[in-house]
Amino acid sequence: SSELRINPSGYAPLSAILEFTTKEEVEVVLRVVGKNGANSDVSKRFDNLGTDFSIPVHGLYANTLNTLELTFYNKSGQNLGTQQFSAQTSALLSDLPQITIQTIKIGEMEPGMTLVSYFGHNGSLFPQRPFIFDSYGEIRWYLDFRTHPQLNQLFYDDGIERLENGNFYFGSGGGAFGGAADNAFYEIDLFGNVLNRWEMPNYGFHHEVKEKPNGNFLVTVNKLGASTIE
Repeated sequence: SSELRINPSGYAPLSAILEFTTKEEVEVVLRVVGKNGANSDVSKRFDNLGTDFSIPVHGLYANTLNTLELTFYNKSGQNLGTQQFSAQTSALLSDLPQITIQTIKIGEMEPGMTLVSYFGHNGSLFPQRPFIFDSYGEIRWYLDFRTHPQLNQLFYDDGIERLENGNFYFGSGGGAFGGAADNAFYEIDLFGNVLNRWEMPNYGFHHEVKEKPNGNFLVTVNKLGASTIE
């Protein structure tokens, strides 16, 4: 049995959850089949043996009947075959930009895709809409926080960055450019779910969060109420 849920959080239109069960314990490799050959595929191996799976799917194309391919391996590493699923997505949010790639030199590029902390759309900063595009100019992931109770009016200051654990993090500048006063920083997953929120009493977030090798954070702030020397 299987079930595919596109945009399960309501904030990541090009992401999905695929749930299924198998008759025997297997490892699974997921491939989102790219439109432009192997370089545009999104693949991930889930190497824990099991029979009940809930697999995150990222890297879908907008307004497309996407093809998802699962390949199954038993505990001995034997290939047990593949199965395909289809995932129909909605049209891309009109506020996102059109990306044109003039020259592609795959051998001179870092592997992976490009993350953009996108501020400008229709003359408004809120909510900010980070997105990821591939080397062919196709947007393959984005967040739409218009209906989020916490994040729909926040100002992400210098934008989101990637944590070592694969999640994203960002700080919210309090009241900047008309945004909601918050002065906290957040950890979110690829579905846009808030995993952690750290408040900074008596301090205002200002521009930057850096993850240290030991997992702690360095945060630049203003002390609220402090006088300024001009």
